[in-house]
Amino acid sequence: MVKNASQNDRNPVRKIYLFQDVVFRRAVQLYPELIPVILQAVMEMPDLKIKVCRSQADLMSLSGRSAILDVLAQTSKGTRIAIEVHNSICRSEIELRAEFLSAMLTSHAVGKGINFARKRDRARIPEQYVIFICKRDLFGLGWPYYDAERLWINVPEDACYHGKAHIRVINGAYRADDPIGRLMHDMHERKAGKLLIPTIRDTLGQILKINDKEGSMDRESKQLYNFLFADKEKSLRAEIDAKDAALNAQAAALNAKDAALNAKDAALNAKDAELNRYRALFGALPPQQPPAAPAQH
Repeated sequence: MVKNASQNDRNPVRKIYLFQDVVFRRAVQLYPELIPVILQAVMEMPDLKIKVCRSQADLMSLSGRSAILDVLAQTSKGTRIAIEVHNSICRSEIELRAEFLSAMLTSHAVGKGINFARKRDRARIPEQYVIFICKRDLFGLGWPYYDAERLWINVPEDACYHGKAHIRVINGAYRADDPIGRLMHDMHERKAGKLLIPTIRDTLGQILKINDKEGSMDRESKQLYNFLFADKEKSLRAEIDAKDAALNAQAAALNAKDAALNAKDAALNAKDAELNRYRALFGALPPQQPPAAPAQH
């Protein structure tokens, strides 16, 4: 399946990079070790420990509407973090999505029996983060990320009350030499030799090396490659077969029409031959006279 480098850009492996939606979703399923690396960078917490993580997590709201998250993780301290990767999203859309997902995370964090009047009960509610990794700089300031707090109070002495729900929008165009910049570089990079983060290089590097043969991939890399391209190749073959069948059907129909026309031509030729034979025996046919009009009485 993986050919040599002589195919250049025709080789589909060159198109793989982590920022693609389908690649990211499948990569974090096959390589869960990528999730802590991503979170440590975007949270700016190099010692962050992940206790539980799920990819393509289905989160149900109180109204019954669900949202499928690219990643839903829980740290060793109970903090819940949702990650979504977006190649194309506008500011107005991200505002609504961020508010919706943040509210959903918070509702799941508040368990039964919580008394909001008691400080110790409020302390039991873990922090919630909704993180959007966007391909471009949505706010245009060049910052590595932009934070939003869902709770604030307009009191001069306490200008911003930080609640439990946080929203962070990552600038995918950021490329500084820091954890977020290196992560954004690697999520866009298509060549294994240029990957900066060792974990990403070790997990995805084999797929990005177009000179490697398929047999040199590990099992997870083969699964990711097959997931990305096997169905596409099958659908392409099916499409080609369907087009070939349609062309063959059209050709058969044209051949049938040609055969019918040839049969008509043969019948006309037979009639002409019979007419010529009659003329040779009896001379020209008498002129055809129109029938006489009925007599008037």
